[in-house]
Amino acid sequence: INIVGPNGIGLVDDLSFTELTASSIQYTIKSGGEVQPRKLEKIIVVPQFVIGRNKLSPSQLSEGTFKTITLLFYLMTDKSNVLLIEEPEVCVHHGLLSSIVELIKVYSKQKQIIVSTHSDFILDHIEPRHVYTVGRNEKGTVVDQITKSLPRSELRALRHYLEEDGNLGEYWRHGGLE
Repeated sequence: INIVGPNGIGLVDDLSFTELTASSIQYTIKSGGEVQPRKLEKIIVVPQFVIGRNKLSPSQLSEGTFKTITLLFYLMTDKSNVLLIEEPEVCVHHGLLSSIVELIKVYSKQKQIIVSTHSDFILDHIEPRHVYTVGRNEKGTVVDQITKSLPRSELRALRHYLEEDGNLGEYWRHGGLE
């Protein structure tokens, strides 16, 4: 709630959890054909999101809100060394997207995070040394760090453009990284 609530990015007003017990029966067949039932109980935790005066289940959230909460959940709880995020900009308002990018930067200190994007808005929030292009040639997939793959003259032009004229997203949108 500190991150998604009113004191964080303001996505929801409150968050609560309801625990439900679900049971089922599993059957085991013993030697000799004896059928032995075994009752299994599981606890299901269902989050409820309060937005305004409404209590909503995850299925009632907008796609952007649900995607943002899911992304933040993985950023905060995933214990792996690498996290892959595909197009975080889809269905997310730009005002919220800048907060998400900043949170990705914070959590990138704990694990390697690879973000694929087609968004000039996201590029505007990333340093060029952290941007890689992915393409294909006759040998297969090629990945290049833009600051190392650009000829010196183009790298100088990029640096000048970023210092004087605009941002990385605009530079890319106008064909500067192709």
